[in-house]
Amino acid sequence: MYSLCHSQVDHRDLRVENGRFYYKNDTIPYTGKVIGHDVDTRQVVYRAELVDGLAEGLVYLYYENGLYSYSEFKNGIKNGVSKLYHKNGQLLREGVMLDELEEGEWKEYYSPGKISAIIHYKNGLKHGPYQEFDETGQLIKETFYQNDIEVKP
Repeated sequence: MYSLCHSQVDHRDLRVENGRFYYKNDTIPYTGKVIGHDVDTRQVVYRAELVDGLAEGLVYLYYENGLYSYSEFKNGIKNGVSKLYHKNGQLLREGVMLDELEEGEWKEYYSPGKISAIIHYKNGLKHGPYQEFDETGQLIKETFYQNDIEVKP
């Protein structure tokens, strides 16, 4: 059962109980858009869509000057694309989350947008090839991880 869908509510109009969001004194989990503001500046700090009280779809977090990150959620759990940005707006890190853990290939970037590392994960642990690059794009380290432990390839 879903609560009445509001076009958008401020996060302060919701309460959290057992990991689900509810509209004030409502007993039915909230469904709709939620926006969070900084208490002092009233600047937007996050935007999300909730279904049955849980995050669903992309959740956006913001720096005071722009996008900080976005992650895809399914049933309140990070599952899907996740990206994190430098304060200057350039991409810092990107990959896929599976049940709140890094999975598969992740890329990390220097501020100007050049790749600084390519890391492979399995169940949130480094697992597989690992490469580091300098700011000119030259490979400076190449190794292999198995269950978060560096091993010789």
